[in-house]
Amino acid sequence: MGFSVARMFHTLFISRPVSSCLLCLLSLAPPLTFLFEILFRYHATTALLHYQLPQMPDVVVRSFMTWLRSYIKLFQAPCQRCGKFLQDGLPPTWRDFRTLEAFHDTCRQ
Repeated sequence: MGFSVARMFHTLFISRPVSSCLLCLLSLAPPLTFLFEILFRYHATTALLHYQLPQMPDVVVRSFMTWLRSYIKLFQAPCQRCGKFLQDGLPPTWRDFRTLEAFHDTCRQ
């Protein structure tokens, strides 16, 4: 199971050219990078809990990887509620589990 997850991760992320949005993220001020990391870890944990389906682990991995891949357009997708690209210096970090639309953490309620 671990090999197939690593292989899928490699296919979705590593084999693709590095997007300029990742370089933008690395150039953010350290406090914003730290805050983004906390938000992203929280959202990823929430997504793993949402996609939990013990009977079909392959569907869980595929669904989570699809959700994770939606972050490729991190700095290119505006918030679906307010229409802004940045709010308090952060991009929309929340992704809807079904539609994968981008929302700021405060706009998703």
